[in-house]
Amino acid sequence: MYNTLSFYGSHDASVTFLDESGEFVIIEFERFVKKRYAAFTSSFDEEDYKNSLGVPDSVRLEFLKFLKEKLNREIHKILYMGLNKKDKEVISEFFPNVEFKLMEHHVSHARCAFHQSSFDEALIFSIDGGGIDYDGAATTKVFMAKGNKIELLSSIQVDFGNAYSAIGFFISEIKSDHTGQWFPLSSAGKVMGLSAYGNIIDSWKKNMSLFYANLYR
Repeated sequence: MYNTLSFYGSHDASVTFLDESGEFVIIEFERFVKKRYAAFTSSFDEEDYKNSLGVPDSVRLEFLKFLKEKLNREIHKILYMGLNKKDKEVISEFFPNVEFKLMEHHVSHARCAFHQSSFDEALIFSIDGGGIDYDGAATTKVFMAKGNKIELLSSIQVDFGNAYSAIGFFISEIKSDHTGQWFPLSSAGKVMGLSAYGNIIDSWKKNMSLFYANLYR
């Protein structure tokens, strides 16, 4: 694992690796470029930089140079999602002879939650606005985890994730960014955080159920 790198290249891009003491280090790309939700991948081109997620090629190169100096070691394998062919070619210039292994979106969510928990066995629900696994795109998946094994039980084509995110449009405490834009990928996490401060309103239950049931029919 010491010579392995985890690289997520799409929105909220990040890199994870083990340091010399065996502790996980997470580098969030947005903190390096000082741009919220920034994506590393060139799938978002330079024209998107001002209004969206993209960054110029020069910034990607600066980040890879910083990462190589930070690691100061050979990297044999990169576990990745959200990187295209061009991205991998550029990364290989800094980490030659590296092997790239594509990971699954919902499986990654499931393993991250399970292996950080105290459970030896668990039923896991991965609910997202969308993610690509080896068997295609999905919004909701159910897994059974035991020991080091995680088994897919069901893929449910119900879009809880985007419905949850859409609620943020109606919450005044969730603000747009400094440019005045409202970024949908950020709202779900803010709704989740704010919910911890709230209480169940029984009179809203029926309408919220209808909202979920009808939004994406």
